[in-house]
Amino acid sequence: MNSGYNLIPTPEKAHVLENSPSPIRAEDPKAPHRHASHWKAVVFQILSHIFTLLWLAPAAYLLYINFTSQVIGDTLWCPSKNCSVLGNGVSSVQQAIHYDRNDHDVIGALLFAQKGFEIWFAAVAGVLVYELIALLGRHKEGIPVGYMLLHLEFGEILNLFNPLVWTSPFSSRGKKTQQAASGHPPRVRKFLLFAAFLTFLTIVNNLMGPAGGALVLPSVQWTDTAHLPQEQFNGLFSANPPSGDSVLVNCTATELATGNYSCTSYAYSPVLDNIASSILASTRENMAQSNNSLLANTLLSESQVQFTFENFTETDPNFVIVPCRQTLRRLSTNILDDDGDFYPQTYNDSIQATAHQSGPAIGAYFGVAYGNFTIFNVSDDKQVRCMDGWEDLSVGSDDPPLYTKCVTVGDGWSPNNNKTSFTIQSDLGNITVNIYFSSQAMYSNDTTDFNSSLSTCLANPKAACDWDHVIAAQAAHLPVNLTRQSTDLLLIENIFGQNTSEGWWQDFTSYTVWADYTVDLSPYDEMVPLVSTTNVTTPIPGQDAPLVVSPAWVLAAWSVNPDGILNETSTMGTLITSIWDDSVDYGDLVIVELLATAQALSLIPYGSTNFTSPGQSPVGDDAIVLSYWRSKRVWMFSLDSRTSKLGAAVVCIGGAIVLMRTFLAIYDKVRHNHVAYKRSPTEIVVATLKHEHQGEFNNLHGETAVAQVRYQVQHDRESLHFRPKQRRASL
Repeated sequence: MNSGYNLIPTPEKAHVLENSPSPIRAEDPKAPHRHASHWKAVVFQILSHIFTLLWLAPAAYLLYINFTSQVIGDTLWCPSKNCSVLGNGVSSVQQAIHYDRNDHDVIGALLFAQKGFEIWFAAVAGVLVYELIALLGRHKEGIPVGYMLLHLEFGEILNLFNPLVWTSPFSSRGKKTQQAASGHPPRVRKFLLFAAFLTFLTIVNNLMGPAGGALVLPSVQWTDTAHLPQEQFNGLFSANPPSGDSVLVNCTATELATGNYSCTSYAYSPVLDNIASSILASTRENMAQSNNSLLANTLLSESQVQFTFENFTETDPNFVIVPCRQTLRRLSTNILDDDGDFYPQTYNDSIQATAHQSGPAIGAYFGVAYGNFTIFNVSDDKQVRCMDGWEDLSVGSDDPPLYTKCVTVGDGWSPNNNKTSFTIQSDLGNITVNIYFSSQAMYSNDTTDFNSSLSTCLANPKAACDWDHVIAAQAAHLPVNLTRQSTDLLLIENIFGQNTSEGWWQDFTSYTVWADYTVDLSPYDEMVPLVSTTNVTTPIPGQDAPLVVSPAWVLAAWSVNPDGILNETSTMGTLITSIWDDSVDYGDLVIVELLATAQALSLIPYGSTNFTSPGQSPVGDDAIVLSYWRSKRVWMFSLDSRTSKLGAAVVCIGGAIVLMRTFLAIYDKVRHNHVAYKRSPTEIVVATLKHEHQGEFNNLHGETAVAQVRYQVQHDRESLHFRPKQRRASL
């Protein structure tokens, strides 16, 4: 049996790789063996293609579990399907350590699987390159010597920099010599296309490893349940005083209608006392805490959860976010399971779980002032009150700019303007607390009155002043940080003793903002869950209208009736009188009344339309729907990261390459009735050693020139041969 490999040179011409089996003759004693060899090759080809196509199964599965974001759970290894990383006490730590070890083992096993996936593809790609070389080698143009072993080298990344891939298609004899010998120009385009494809395949082959790893290895991620629409928001009831039977705890509609806001003392007096106690404790223990930390560390309760007022931000240091207690009550109901537990058993398959409730909150810009004030009586129902020493806290400086701030008082300016008051009794003298809602504010200091003539009015308080002009001019020239605090203000005024020309102010301009109320459901986290507000929207001055807030809400927060008396024996009364006798810093008054007013704003309810069925649609195109959902932190597959998206793209390209190999075999069989014979490197070397060249390498020097010599290569059933071609054949 001839296993030789005959090489016959054609200097101007390459020798092509052909698979054309010789006919089997009955008288040939080798015919039975050749027949068996043929079917052996056919079976090998079938098995080879099955092996190739099977690669698509794990590839498709990896793409499926990542595209559909399949969730594994709180651990990678849980055959019983009843594992829970979460728990209480020392046992939860031991459980976590046990599952961490299992997770490590599973990840190691997946890495081995990923390597097998990579090697599998490399084998398929290598066969494809061999078959492309064989297909090119059978054609009359032949194949360059430099291409004959590329199927063994293509997987190496350094092959990208192999110049022979690009130079081998060109003739070492020169274009003119070739054209003269053959009568046709040299054909190199298909070899250049092959070189480009080989380069691309090399890149894909080397990326398949990390691509498979990006898809086969799960990661710990957050995943959300479907958002459950629960109600349609119809607006905050801030402009009206408290009313109704269910708005304030322990208060009836009759009590609220008559202004008996002291009914809130059972539920909300302890809240203010808690606030005051925190401030007093901080001061008396000489704890140096910023207003921001005092605000964040003062915990309040509503129903089954705790919350804080958040927070001074770097961009808006005078902005406070006030959660809505009605939304907190809704969230408290949603987080309880049927047994009344905070943490539903159905979430034991998660590393961590949180609950979310979308809803309204109130975002308030605030300012403070301490100093003398001047009153301008414009008419019986119009008054302007101006306060020196108003601090522009929006700049976030330890030494903020100071202004004289004037506000309109009386319903002659606006029907929304309103006033109420109460008194804090003290042995040192009473403190009168006036609460105004004002429709307009104006600003002036030593450098500017914003082209409004306000400074002239302040300098001559007895002279007539065109206040309408001042208001209109200020509206056109105020900067943004002052514009957002120039309309619809809730003003708290403290007048100490009988000195009616000196006092302390704090004002709030409130906006409806939207937030996600988030609570951690993990049982080991908090005994009473703490709610935080996330994804809070920011008011846009000139676009979002400030809220009209009735001063009666402040009375309800203080649990005091209109013109009523708050006794200094309360913790809040003690704190404020301590500030009056200078035993407590004035700055503490800022935070305590900020918290008290924030408490008032948190009481404001909203109107809503409950959805009675899951499929109920909101009414109106601009309807605001409030929803509830939960999030789980679990091991899962997904395409959320850039690397996983890249990995999916590479695997998809790999799938196309695998299919290309199958389609190429079908095309070759249908078009040329050809069955490829895969030759081992040993057979190629043996055939090469048997070949006697006929001068095609004469006068060629260097690897590049030798690699450009072409041969037509012929496969038969038993051996591989380099066959000579006529020199005049087409190139």
